[in-house]
Amino acid sequence: MNQIDLSSRVAIVTGGARGIGRAIAERFAASGARVAVWDVDDAAAKAAASEIAGAIDLVADVADPAGIAAALAATESRLGRPTSSSTMPASPAPTTRSTTIRARRGGR
Repeated sequence: MNQIDLSSRVAIVTGGARGIGRAIAERFAASGARVAVWDVDDAAAKAAASEIAGAIDLVADVADPAGIAAALAATESRLGRPTSSSTMPASPAPTTRSTTIRARRGGR
């Protein structure tokens, strides 16, 4: 496996508790990133983060702007400002970069 140096990066992986999202979270961590595992399933997020070196878990529903804002604030306070993200939605709800931007601006 080739290695990318992400040692100065903070990554958010939504849907990071299982499947492709979990694999992405593991890869980010293996490359040195500090990883925030966001998932709607609290127990699964905790389990995944406990098995990924240096990862934290947060409950976040990407369809809820207030929840995204809260998870983003918690991520920034615990790991620093995110520099990378990967979105693996568990539902067919559309997820866009603008959703995250709106959440950072308080939903405006």
